[in-house]
Amino acid sequence: MAQTMTTNTVSAEADTMPNHGVTVEPAYIAPALRALAFPLRALNFAPNNARAHADADLAALSESLRAHGQQKPIVAKRTYRGVENAVICGNGTLETARHLKWSHLAVSWFEGSDDDARVFALRDNRTAELSEWDTDQLALLAAGGVDLLSLWHDDEGLASLLGAAAPVPTFEPEKPAHRLDELADNTTCPACGHRWHQGAR
Repeated sequence: MAQTMTTNTVSAEADTMPNHGVTVEPAYIAPALRALAFPLRALNFAPNNARAHADADLAALSESLRAHGQQKPIVAKRTYRGVENAVICGNGTLETARHLKWSHLAVSWFEGSDDDARVFALRDNRTAELSEWDTDQLALLAAGGVDLLSLWHDDEGLASLLGAAAPVPTFEPEKPAHRLDELADNTTCPACGHRWHQGAR
């Protein structure tokens, strides 16, 4: 199910840390990006964002941010269509960072008109979709020990992409709810209907 991001406008006022020589040190932001750190509470979702985020990709984003931190900046505009500090690229990252209760994100600031910003945001999303996976390289990574199943979040999609080279999911058998030798005398097993009698084999 896609989640709708509301435009919860927050004014930055004196809390605009970048461009003032202030560097914060949150461990989850890559060291090279920390000079771009900006307070999360002052960032806002872009209004009428054309890119919808579903539970699956937000879960994958959360997993990535927890494991690797922020390795690339999001892109925001100081004022976009009447909204201050609006994120034009990285709204999913913003939503995930809020759930993770981060205090800052590294932000690159877009300079240009609102029309330019809207087109840039569309191009940024579309160009990512136009690239394709090199299935031979993916198969080599899987053979080399990279756990693609845990990264993909879509076993069927990975199998469709790699065919016979796709890793096979493993399943742990469920522990039976009851063992017959644990049941009291003359008790009926709820799983199979067998009636247990003491001394029976």
